[in-house]
Amino acid sequence: MRDLHCLPCSLWTAQVAHERGTGIIIVAHGHRALGVFDRTYQMEDGRLSKSNAVEAVVTNGELMGNEPKQNKLANFDDPLVVSTARELTKDQAKIVGKLEKIFYFVRDEIEFCFPLKGDLVSASETIRSRRGQCNTKGCLFLALCKSIGIPARLHFSLIRKEIQRGFFTGISYWLLPRHVSHSWIEVQVDGKWHRIDSYINDDRLHQAAVKELDRRGWQTGFSISKPPLDGDKHCNNFDLGAEQFEQMAAVTGDHGTWDEPAEYYSSPQYQNRPGPIRMFIYRLVVGDANRRVAKLREKG
Repeated sequence: MRDLHCLPCSLWTAQVAHERGTGIIIVAHGHRALGVFDRTYQMEDGRLSKSNAVEAVVTNGELMGNEPKQNKLANFDDPLVVSTARELTKDQAKIVGKLEKIFYFVRDEIEFCFPLKGDLVSASETIRSRRGQCNTKGCLFLALCKSIGIPARLHFSLIRKEIQRGFFTGISYWLLPRHVSHSWIEVQVDGKWHRIDSYINDDRLHQAAVKELDRRGWQTGFSISKPPLDGDKHCNNFDLGAEQFEQMAAVTGDHGTWDEPAEYYSSPQYQNRPGPIRMFIYRLVVGDANRRVAKLREKG
């Protein structure tokens, strides 16, 4: 990994892993990651080639330049998001019916996976990749609802790192902070707000994870946290009348409701902020974590 000062502005660095190829470039100011970009790059004498460099300057801690600044992750006005929401709900007249269609699309058509870019993934990107985790799938759910006029918001919190146990193992699990930033969707129907988190894991993964938790005698792990009491509700189906949750039993601190995830991610409350070194390490281990996800899903 190299620190590269390849443009006249000396306030930022771009970190890459190889001499050439397609990968992630992290643009940073001090210890703060300002942008993470997938792009093809070429190294020349330890510097990014001028033809591939990010033509950027840093002003007051904000990234400006040819790479578009991501102002909105829940991009509900994006044509792909709008068309997806309309196609999903075209046969539904009532809000609950529309929500159910959106729910099962986000749950099962977007497989659980840890994105290479972490939480910094727009709703339209998640539709294209068909993969996501709690925060990125929640962002998509939010955008789909907003695009067709359903009142929705994301509720952010902290969650114990045990929720990722089994997918992250060994030193990669040890390096995780004790609590990470987490979210679920809240939707308003007939003046009442309803909490939903049971879209996070696709059904095949959910069924396999429940079996694996039982086999190991764990309460929390493999992206599921079972309530400690038999009377508490745990389910991955859509039911606004009976709140049933996938991960809520592992939630700790409350960070309130937000209309746009990017605003939360830029706040001091956000715990998953990807500094350059942390993002580089995450890139090294996330492939193994996703292979464990796929293996468990196939195990059934």
